[in-house]
Amino acid sequence: MKNVASARDLLDRVRLREVQFYEIHARLNAGFADGGDDTGAATEGPQKWDLQLQLRETDLGVRCRLDVGAPDANYVVDAAIFYDFDESLKIEPAALAEFVNRAAFFALYPFVREALHSAGRKIGAQAPLLGMLDPAENRVEFIFDGTGEQN
Repeated sequence: MKNVASARDLLDRVRLREVQFYEIHARLNAGFADGGDDTGAATEGPQKWDLQLQLRETDLGVRCRLDVGAPDANYVVDAAIFYDFDESLKIEPAALAEFVNRAAFFALYPFVREALHSAGRKIGAQAPLLGMLDPAENRVEFIFDGTGEQN
């Protein structure tokens, strides 16, 4: 088993296998009793991101779920990106965290953004447009136990 101590070292040893969607959901509020007539699509609503990791010796999955509440609609996009390793790897927690923050999340982000926008168009809403993210300001913090498992 090869030890991996840096995100750069990990990047050299992974192959993108696939992007998988688990849920793409849009629910229009306007025009019915539980919503108003003004869509207010220009107003940005709250966003909630959930992230899960699945790490095994020969592969890695990073799953992101985005919940967005906009004035005219509510959205959910749940997607994952999967990588295969060339060989069995033991990845240092800091290397894994940096890889997820600097590579995996940003590889998945355009797929989530497009799914959100497409779902809004299909229901006649103006879905919030997810803007560009600054990697220095948008980092996921990880807590690892002594075995290297993510908590």
